[in-house]
Amino acid sequence: MIRKYYILIFMLFLSVFLNAQEQKITITSIKDGKNYYFNISNPFPYTVSVLIEFPELSNLSANKQIPFKVVLKPNQSREKVITLSPKNTNGKSSYRYTFKTINGDCNKKHQAKYPYSLPFEKGKKVRVMQGFFGDFSHQKEYAIDFDIPIGTKIMAAREGIVIETKDDSDSGGKTKEFANQGNFIRILHDDATTGIYFHLKKNGVAVKVGNKVEKSQLIGYSGNTGWSTAPHLHFEIRQNSFEGKKTVPFLFEIAPNRLEEVKKGNFYTVF
Repeated sequence: MIRKYYILIFMLFLSVFLNAQEQKITITSIKDGKNYYFNISNPFPYTVSVLIEFPELSNLSANKQIPFKVVLKPNQSREKVITLSPKNTNGKSSYRYTFKTINGDCNKKHQAKYPYSLPFEKGKKVRVMQGFFGDFSHQKEYAIDFDIPIGTKIMAAREGIVIETKDDSDSGGKTKEFANQGNFIRILHDDATTGIYFHLKKNGVAVKVGNKVEKSQLIGYSGNTGWSTAPHLHFEIRQNSFEGKKTVPFLFEIAPNRLEEVKKGNFYTVF
């Protein structure tokens, strides 16, 4: 009896784990007579945008302009977001669709003048190891590397929702082979950009996916995992779009009402 009880517990745990791993945007096509309706479901605790395209559409017309974009709020499902109807009711109809997804609302624009906080505790003094378009690993990238010891508290530079984390790695090195071994936190902002905090220590994430975090809230601890030559925090802002992700410039508030692009070699103190 006890053995069966433990087996049941294990199966329930496995089911929950697999369901969490398999979460994804789902699009369902429903045929109603000669029409096709499309329903979309977002299982994630944050906003997602979907682009639907029809590379093949035979004897069918859509009630929306194609390609079609739809924004889904957290855990939202929408029915009949697009309908296909036959042009000739006596003819054969067929279609094939593809879709892309991005995190956030695709209608939002990057707030270039947002005052980001330095992502450390108040009073902490830090040096910038590498700035925008750095010659080591930031070529053509808007990203900042802060020189800090392992275990330094990392604070949110901006409020948002945690959309992805990794903190199971204890590996790091000076070559690109270690690039996928870095621990990180990704936070979605309300302008559809994503803040990325990279090279965290093993078990160094203090938040969970779906958590809403406030500016200057503790989110993790720095490390030296991934492609890294020394302990530091890599920070960047990425703009999400259906054309692809790219880093965008951003400004830190280094003093009250004083916004700047932080520079390599300079020291800054969190106020």
